[in-house]
This record gives sequence, C-alpha cells and structure tokens, in this order.
Amino acid sequence: MLKKIIITIFIFTLILSLPVLVNGQGIKNAQQLIGTTAGGAGVSTATAETLVAEVIKAILGLLGAVFFTLILYGGFSYMTAAGADEKITKAKKIIIAAIIGLAIVIFAYSIAMFISSALG
Repeated sequence: MLKKIIITIFIFTLILSLPVLVNGQGIKNAQQLIGTTAGGAGVSTATAETLVAEVIKAILGLLGAVFFTLILYGGFSYMTAAGADEKITKAKKIIIAAIIGLAIVIFAYSIAMFISSALG
C-alpha cells in the first residue's frame, strides 16, 4: 500500500514538473535561436549568465514541487496514522523536514531571482 502511495506521489510530481522539464530541454539551442532571431531584428542577444540563471530557477521550481509533494505525503501519513505514536512521529518528522527544505528552496529561489534581475 505504501509503495503505491509513493509511486502515485512520484508520478503526480513528475506530471506537475513536466512543463519545467520541457522548458529545460528548449534551453539547449536557445542561445543559437535567440542569436538568429534577435540578430535579424537588430536586438542584442541574451548572455549565457542569463540562461544559467533561468535553468537554476527551473530546477528550484522543480524542487519546490517535490517539497510540496512531501508535505502532502506527510499530512496524509499523519491523517492515516490512526493514533499510532510511531506513525505520528514519522509523519511529523516528514512534515518538518519538508517545511525546512521548502524554506531553503524559497530562499535559494529569491537569491536566484535577485542575481537574474541583476544580470539581466
């Protein structure tokens, strides 16, 4: 039963993060496409630093989705513990770890946004 829940949560997280992954695949040729399009229009092209900042923001967004899923899993575990002290303690640890991880990701995301805006 627990394996099915974990697999379902993993698939749910993967589906939610699919736009981020698809966007990440387009970054490979972005410099060339931007150079061609912007060069034809007479506009300057984006720098590699800007692209790296965008990739970092995408990765941090994916991590945010993972921590959100962990919070959902911890809450589900807590609700289905049925008064078992071991299960409640484990669920609380998962929730606390997910909240701390989410705070770290939000802090890192804000730093990446600041650096990205400073570069671009």
